[in-house]
Amino acid sequence: MGNLCWVTIGGSLAMIACGSVDSVSDANSDVMTDADAHVCDPTKPFADVRQLGGVNSSDDEGSPTFSADELTIYYFSNRQSPGTPDFDAYVATRATRDESFGLPAPVAAVNTSMDERGGSLAADGLSLFFYSLRLNGYDLYVSSRTNIAASFGAPTSLSTLNTNDYDQDPFITADSQFLYFTRTPSTGVSAIYRASTGPTGFGNVVAVTELNSGNATSPVLSADGMIIYFSSDRLGSAGSLAWISRVGRQPNGLEGDARR
Repeated sequence: MGNLCWVTIGGSLAMIACGSVDSVSDANSDVMTDADAHVCDPTKPFADVRQLGGVNSSDDEGSPTFSADELTIYYFSNRQSPGTPDFDAYVATRATRDESFGLPAPVAAVNTSMDERGGSLAADGLSLFFYSLRLNGYDLYVSSRTNIAASFGAPTSLSTLNTNDYDQDPFITADSQFLYFTRTPSTGVSAIYRASTGPTGFGNVVAVTELNSGNATSPVLSADGMIIYFSSDRLGSAGSLAWISRVGRQPNGLEGDARR
């Protein structure tokens, strides 16, 4: 079995192994050994969808984001308020990639009685971006810490980015130079925006117009910044965000044509 990716299926976090060639893992385990990882064939279909051990509950879980070494997972769950849209942030850790995650704990500084969702952990592990319904509709926030052994501090509103519209789905690039996010105005048509970091924080907010045909949400960039994945209804899906698209960056720096 090959490397793992994590998705949300039916309100639970699940993992999928890519391109199995010679599976040597226990089919009933969510553990992946280094011996497994080197046989991944990316030309083969994904397989073996399983719940991610240690983090799921009987309630809803989603929006996982991982530390660079994949030993820490942050995600969001409504287990404290079952059946409601009130999600909170949780964290779980493991000693090695070969082990299941341990019991999750709430990220106390992030959580409120309102809804928190959509985390994106910076590559250095020192900033956790998310959005929350706590002041003016959904707005973007960041919680920071001085080192990865410390707890995250009280969140700060990204006031230079937030508007009277819904600002959601933050994704921080691998170099922490850009923050992509979704903005949904009262018209209900969502679009993807990009902000760049500067001496006083994030600014220079621009719409990524080449992506914004119909509704466009949930941007995720590859580590090298050359491909962006996002949800869109541009291909026609009865109004739902059923399409995952990928866009390669052109030599002029703009995102290219969206493809399914």
